[in-house]
Amino acid sequence: MWITSRRDSTNGKTAGVAIGGWRMDNDRLYYARRAVQERAAAMRSTHSRVRQVHLQMAAAYEERLVEIGHREREGIHLVDVA
Repeated sequence: MWITSRRDSTNGKTAGVAIGGWRMDNDRLYYARRAVQERAAAMRSTHSRVRQVHLQMAAAYEERLVEIGHREREGIHLVDVA
């Protein structure tokens, strides 16, 4: 387990303390949101090649979500080094 402080991106001040997997939660939310956005873009696309690329991107984001899940189950936490 690790503990780190978070900084607010708008003013640089400390926004709080994160214990455990704050970064993984952020990554999980980002990858999940991007997968949904890519699938929505694929559904809106009228060109088959563009649709295919959006679906490939969605699949790549979903793979990253699976990787995060594996790391969490294995107890691996990545920490940025200043």
